Amino acid sequence: MKKSFIFLLMASILSTMAMEVILPKEPTTFEQTAAEELTLHLNKAYGTNISVVSEGKATGQLAIYVGKTELAASQGIDCTALDREEWVLKSVDGKRLIAAGGSPRGVLYSAYELLERLYGVMWLDESFTVVPNSTLDKWPAIDLTGKPAFLVRDIHTYYNDETTKRWLCEARNRNNLFHDEENKEEFKVMQKYGLFRIYGLPRPCHTYHLYTKDIPPEYEDCLSMDSNGKRVKATSNVGPGQICLSNPKTVDYFEKKLREFIAKDREENPECPPFLYDISANDNSSECQCEGCRALVKKHGSYGGAVLEFMNKLGGRIEKDYPEILIQMFAYETATKPPTSGIKARHNVLVRLAQLGSEFSIGHRDSLRTLHHPNNKLALSELEGWSALARLSIWDYWITYNKTAIGLCFDPIQDNLRIYHKMGLKSIFVEHERSLEIPFYPLRIWLGRKFLNDTSHDIFELTDKFMPAYYGENAAPIMKELLMYIRACQDAVPEKLGSLTIFQRYDLTKEYFAHCNELLEKALTTTTNPDYRKHIIKERLALNLCNLRRHRDKEGQGLAKQLKEDCMTVWRDWATTDRKNNFLKMMNRFEEIAVPLPVPEEYDGMKVVHQLTWHDIYIGVKREIIEDKDAFGGYALFADDAKYSGFTAGYYNPHTKQHAAIMKPLPIDLIPQDEKYHFYRLGKVTLAPRGYFYAHASWRLQWYTHGLFSPDGDNDYIAYISLKAVGPAYVKGSTQKTSSIYSDRLLLVRPKPMK
Repeated sequence: MKKSFIFLLMASILSTMAMEVILPKEPTTFEQTAAEELTLHLNKAYGTNISVVSEGKATGQLAIYVGKTELAASQGIDCTALDREEWVLKSVDGKRLIAAGGSPRGVLYSAYELLERLYGVMWLDESFTVVPNSTLDKWPAIDLTGKPAFLVRDIHTYYNDETTKRWLCEARNRNNLFHDEENKEEFKVMQKYGLFRIYGLPRPCHTYHLYTKDIPPEYEDCLSMDSNGKRVKATSNVGPGQICLSNPKTVDYFEKKLREFIAKDREENPECPPFLYDISANDNSSECQCEGCRALVKKHGSYGGAVLEFMNKLGGRIEKDYPEILIQMFAYETATKPPTSGIKARHNVLVRLAQLGSEFSIGHRDSLRTLHHPNNKLALSELEGWSALARLSIWDYWITYNKTAIGLCFDPIQDNLRIYHKMGLKSIFVEHERSLEIPFYPLRIWLGRKFLNDTSHDIFELTDKFMPAYYGENAAPIMKELLMYIRACQDAVPEKLGSLTIFQRYDLTKEYFAHCNELLEKALTTTTNPDYRKHIIKERLALNLCNLRRHRDKEGQGLAKQLKEDCMTVWRDWATTDRKNNFLKMMNRFEEIAVPLPVPEEYDGMKVVHQLTWHDIYIGVKREIIEDKDAFGGYALFADDAKYSGFTAGYYNPHTKQHAAIMKPLPIDLIPQDEKYHFYRLGKVTLAPRGYFYAHASWRLQWYTHGLFSPDGDNDYIAYISLKAVGPAYVKGSTQKTSSIYSDRLLLVRPKPMK
């Protein structure tokens, strides 16, 4: 009886709560949107309809005064003097509270701060918002002001078929950059949330190509020179080539193009034009080889210094007419080393530092570790070097590429963003894709957005708030245990994580995955809530995908079936339809793992000890299997070629960095012209714990020998690789549209023992 009375009393309070949202007499679009956001969430919190009225028509109830109201002015709050993202929350008394801010986004941020701080609202992902019931009927004493920790904020996340929902979730979490998406026509729906293009034309990165794609003949000497003395014109943002930094005409040409972009932007959006213009290298590691540019590199002790000198000249010219505009260069690929000449960036030149992970040949950053980790000593040194010379922005990475092992980015979210904030960095852009394959992906995105807004948070306190809200009260401690277990296992690996393949991660044992799945199954038994279960299954999908790739055995058939079911449960929130279909197709291939393939008894009179087929292929971003009716087992590795790039193969030991069993590139006239598979003798090889065979000049065809190395046994073999060349680049008169190299099998043999 007592419980029923309390319930009825609570229901009565919720249904009779009298609150009003007060707008100025002539509200702006952004003030109106702030009022809409408040009423949308407060209606859910109180279970009643909140009224929106104009100032002067308030009825004396509990009220939120939004924007540049007369009440705000009477309290000394001048919204026109506030920064575009600065917000103010101030209670005048127990009944009246001011939520005000600058334009366009500050007033919205005051609404979001109010909802988070006083009502506990959490926008955990685009499909899941938590709005707790509230009985708050009196404003506490509050007088706060603030703005986001960084000027520009973006975590480049997943894409699904409902982009507007994602944009809105990001906006509510104070994301203000959408990396090229703001150029889309459909993005204009977000303008009411104060979201306009921050970056001016042509786009936010790799822009040399777009500056030079229509370059007239008289300016072609502004293009970079290759080692053969030829000026190279880029055909895309990848390249080839860059620009000539030492030619005075290059500054003239880029100034002209930049002014054209600025004029076009201001014509399109005179009220909120972009203030940041990216003028940055194409996505490759080439440098101009002309005498002038080589002299600049020598003068500054780095290629980055040569780029900075060019940008300083451009910045000096553009500042005369546009003092409010920042121009941004890229310290990327070969330009990450800071100059040693003492050159400093002009105040209107922003240096964006992008330190590639150790998975790239030119990279050295251990992306999933904090910058204070011993593996990141060089990366931190570069960051500190640049911060002493320039206003900095960061192109960050919270994932590793070309690898498919479990990679957890947790501690760097707090530690690195605090480092960036302490150094005064202005702009943070984070690449963090692969939503289906990464553990605790929703948590990491949410944590990242919280720290981009305010670096004073504690990551463990935030995690403890997230867990029960996202997985349910009963599952929360179990999911926290799983997170800490993955974190501890990863921390026990001393090497740079990006440099290790999935087969070189010896922490990812069968026992590891068994323990993870035991925790996940336990978490699932704690709840029948469909949202909580979906969120837990999302973690199971990421872990089991890694398990399947790491351990290729007969159990994989059932695991692939489970993965398909889990994908169908979660894909709508975390992937596009195309991504889902590709995932299911890959799982169909894995289901065939249990199908036995015959092993030849001998080859060249020798005993075949091991045979590697498509079962054993390491599948990554650039190494994918393809159906091929001619291939042994029906699948093969492949690499496309626009022209002949080298018909070669070998074995590589990454520990000693030595090659073995090298087949030198075959001249075209020695390549079989029948477009069929043939075995090629690579020669003697001694297997290493982390070694692998490769083929093609790009090394995109890789066969890992992780499971074949014997610590105490005989690791000496003679290797044969099966390759096929097709297409006009390799075969004269070929009717194939594209040229490719395929590999479907690898044999490791030994001489037969003497009888």
